[in-house]
Amino acid sequence: MTDDINNPLFQQQREKSGSQTFNKYRYQYHWALLHALEKYSLNLDHAVFVELHEDVISVDSISKKPLEFDYFQIKCLTEKKLSIHKIAVAKTNGETIFGKILSNYKNNSLRPNIKSLNLVSQFGFSLNLVDPKKKLDKIKINDLIASEKEILENCIKDLNLDSSPSDISFITPALQENNQDSQVIGEISTTINKLYPNKNFNPCSIYNILINNLYNKGCDTVDYKNWQEALNKKSITSNEIKKVVHTFIEDPLHENILNDSKSIINDLKFNSLKKIKIRNYFNNLIIDLYNPTSYHIEVENIIKPLVAHLVEAGVDDIEAIIEEIKIQVSNHPRKELLDVEDELIAHIILYILQIIGI
Repeated sequence: MTDDINNPLFQQQREKSGSQTFNKYRYQYHWALLHALEKYSLNLDHAVFVELHEDVISVDSISKKPLEFDYFQIKCLTEKKLSIHKIAVAKTNGETIFGKILSNYKNNSLRPNIKSLNLVSQFGFSLNLVDPKKKLDKIKINDLIASEKEILENCIKDLNLDSSPSDISFITPALQENNQDSQVIGEISTTINKLYPNKNFNPCSIYNILINNLYNKGCDTVDYKNWQEALNKKSITSNEIKKVVHTFIEDPLHENILNDSKSIINDLKFNSLKKIKIRNYFNNLIIDLYNPTSYHIEVENIIKPLVAHLVEAGVDDIEAIIEEIKIQVSNHPRKELLDVEDELIAHIILYILQIIGI
């Protein structure tokens, strides 16, 4: 029994900064994951970067041109609400919190692409609003009384910015320091139940994979020239979340369709590399079936009737069906939706399986 033994390490600690620093970054990463989950639930083609130019950078559409970025500086362990004095008057190492945010903006070559600047405070803000009866979780400069608004505007003027950010927000997060992992796991459950009702899943396993991936990516200090490589190595994307989620969703029908698709693909007279590409497209398509986008719905409306017509006409040679639909799609007004042949074949195989009742 060791319950009654005095702890020999029960002494005043030399310092606790290591634990405090870890908890600070732990909060930042959990906030970033929570933000990514919220965007994922909206079906956005989204990415979240941690420790790249700013604490957190959010991109609502990773394929949009030009790209637009939301910058977030996360303040935690402050132990009290941030006042206008703490934000824009009091200096640490010669710079205010707001001044540091603006300096990062001024010296950033991506400035034209920065859509918003945001200060997230774990304990919220004690700012004076024009309408004091309102309780806002996102405060804009124009929500403040004239004197506090003037302080912030003077900070912007002092930096001689040739263009000031149009959207600046002070955000009080829903995420609390205590039990933050449980809160994120709860959000995972809420999101999955919203997107995929009546499915069995394992939210703890999903959480563990996502948060560890984010930790690893935040520790990566390499500067990547290639955008896709940066997304893969430094961000967590909606597509990555989707793949992890579907790894832990239990669905017997999903497994049946995958198994039958493998038999069909293996019998096609294509080389091995092409079969692998078709299989990868099919696997992604199955994932998207749980929560189809407008793109998937439009493609289905074009292709599925063509497949149904051929199957009902007695065509039972899958390669003949593929060739006929390729010809018909090439003359369709929206043919650009299906300009990748391997992806088109994956759609055709899926609709064949659905139509014959797998």
